[in-house]
Amino acid sequence: MYNLELKMKPEIKNFYSEENSSASTWRTILLFGKNSSTYKFALTSALLKLNSRDEIPFNELRKEFILQMVKHHKTAPNQFGNDRFGNAMVTKFTKAIDEYNLDNNWEKLENIAKNSIFNNVFDAFHNVGGSSISKEHVLFETDFKSKKLILTDNLNSLIEDDFLKKEIQNENQSRWRIVEEAWKSGLSTNLLDYNKEDGNFYSINQFERTNIRSAVSALIPYQQGKCFYCNKKLNTKAHKNQHDFPD
Repeated sequence: MYNLELKMKPEIKNFYSEENSSASTWRTILLFGKNSSTYKFALTSALLKLNSRDEIPFNELRKEFILQMVKHHKTAPNQFGNDRFGNAMVTKFTKAIDEYNLDNNWEKLENIAKNSIFNNVFDAFHNVGGSSISKEHVLFETDFKSKKLILTDNLNSLIEDDFLKKEIQNENQSRWRIVEEAWKSGLSTNLLDYNKEDGNFYSINQFERTNIRSAVSALIPYQQGKCFYCNKKLNTKAHKNQHDFPD
């Protein structure tokens, strides 16, 4: 069997393997996993609600997964990126969420969701950097025949640690908001370039560079309102010459 991990960038592999912990594995997935939808964030939230156990049926994960998607979609419709016109992508599931927000018919929403939400999310969850997390680090295995996830010791060890569980949950929600903001602003969630001449970060696409200064409001909560380097508190209303300006 071909080892997908051989394709992984060394810096990504080192990020999760050197510390060799379930927390570093999960951070690798959140930071370097592909963002074609926000399903991995919803699945992370659902898994972190569990108590330590050997397995979990798909239908027991479904409610929390859907609730997380409903909560985020209500304030940020960009859960699947944008269409070619720059509008939030519309799917059968997002339409069902919109209808649920009007009629509060949970049964109808769940019936639509259960036919699609888990189609690809389990297989894609451990994929990062065009490759896959090594088997000894995976958080769960999927039994599609029995429609259940087999939870590994890696996942259970994190679930049993209240501090780490809360830390990953906070990071998951923060990363989720960044992806929403990037799609809302038409930015790439993965490709960034730093211009030394003007001191700005840019999102790179096929045609042009886009200044991401407008994404500061999304980035600051991800860093708990503090500077990444010196840990000082940042102020979005500060002038660029003031010490607390988020430059």
